[in-house]
Amino acid sequence: MKTAYISKKHILMVCHQMVQTYGIQSITIRAVAKQCNVSIGSIYNYFPSKNKLLHEVIESIWKDIFKMPNDIMTYDFMKCLQWMCDSIQKGKQKYPDFLKSHAMVFHNDERIEGQQHMEYCIEHMKQCLLTILQHDQAVKDNVFNEQLTRQQFVSYILTLFLSSITNMSISQVGIMQLVKHCLYE
Repeated sequence: MKTAYISKKHILMVCHQMVQTYGIQSITIRAVAKQCNVSIGSIYNYFPSKNKLLHEVIESIWKDIFKMPNDIMTYDFMKCLQWMCDSIQKGKQKYPDFLKSHAMVFHNDERIEGQQHMEYCIEHMKQCLLTILQHDQAVKDNVFNEQLTRQQFVSYILTLFLSSITNMSISQVGIMQLVKHCLYE
């Protein structure tokens, strides 16, 4: 017998488990309903389409991977980057292949909305990194100027980190060394 009521939070939790076990490609309305032991209509009550479901699943997994510690604003920039490295590694272990494949589950027309969700998450991370960089007292005085602003530096470093997720030739340790040399030595 199918369960009569299910919460959105529970649906997303089940989707996380499905992604961990079977990959992001396993997420369909029918498969999620089956895993939740509810009717397909129960899933549609929260997600009007497969694409809406996928968007929310992907966003919630990104939030899970990059769930910031409460005290992150007390970190220096290097400690924050180390936290990012650790988060990426844990995310790769918890959600195998998700970081490489999540953008490929949408068709061309639907990728735009997925990219908008991703840009929102990236912008939030940029603002956090920028705030931490602005308050890092150990940064050398002469690093930033009109040619290289703090905003540009954060954007470059975050771009490198995000590229390291899918490109094995970009070393997160190398990125950390680069930051250390630029900011502190």
